[in-house]
Amino acid sequence: MKDPKGLMDEYWHIRLFQVEEAFYKAIDIQNLIYPYWVVSFIVEGQVEVEDGSKTQTARAGQVMLHAPGTPFAEKATTPGLHLWMLIDVRNSYQVDLFRLYPITEVMTMIDPAAYSAIFYKLLAAWQKKDSPFREIEISAIGMQVVHLLLESWDQNGRVQRNVQAGRNGERLEKVISYIHTSFHEKVTRKTLAHLLHLNTNYLDKIFMEEYQMNPMQMIRELRLKKAKGMLENGNDSLTDIASACGLGDASYLSHQFVKRFGVNPGKYREQVRQTRQSYYQLGE
Repeated sequence: MKDPKGLMDEYWHIRLFQVEEAFYKAIDIQNLIYPYWVVSFIVEGQVEVEDGSKTQTARAGQVMLHAPGTPFAEKATTPGLHLWMLIDVRNSYQVDLFRLYPITEVMTMIDPAAYSAIFYKLLAAWQKKDSPFREIEISAIGMQVVHLLLESWDQNGRVQRNVQAGRNGERLEKVISYIHTSFHEKVTRKTLAHLLHLNTNYLDKIFMEEYQMNPMQMIRELRLKKAKGMLENGNDSLTDIASACGLGDASYLSHQFVKRFGVNPGKYREQVRQTRQSYYQLGE
């Protein structure tokens, strides 16, 4: 699986709905459904877990990820301790991080002690109900937890979860991944629709329902943001930038850039250079 660089350049927003340390003597949960991701790390114990049509055993040092809107079951006949949270992580396109990077249903953490330590920091922040900066603190620590999950997934070989094809979010995973690895190339509506064996109009419809834009609008936005990044961090010509971003030629790049950002590429590059110059140097 290639990294979808265009999307990972985006800012991510995390929302936490529950953070908890859960002790139990035994559990028997059947057909439980949450609207957000359940991430449950097993500190002690062993659980038989069913997620969709797949049943497996999860043990201490592993984490279970239950997808939103999908029934799951957990059963344990001996005592245990779980650190669990209810979480949603999305970017400005409303793309779900765990749809883009489909971490498997049960995964071994590379460093369980580090995960537990950061989780307990998150739990402490979560319990500060009256802190004026609580949301900032839990967001910052929560993203550290997410980072550890992604690192473990990467080092474990990026084993992917089963996709439930009945929901739009799951159905569109393949399209989203393709867009964010190939947006700099020639991409057509027909190519995207073919990935899911759909007609182009229906793909546009379900894509709009999920992300509030159609696939080609998302592609254009990613191309322009990549161009913006290249203007900020390099000296490439407009022709080279247009080619690298799938935006045709310099003229088309300039036209689309002004339309999206309200300034031409050359002026934008100069503005960035000025803002990065130390104000001490400006006063010399």
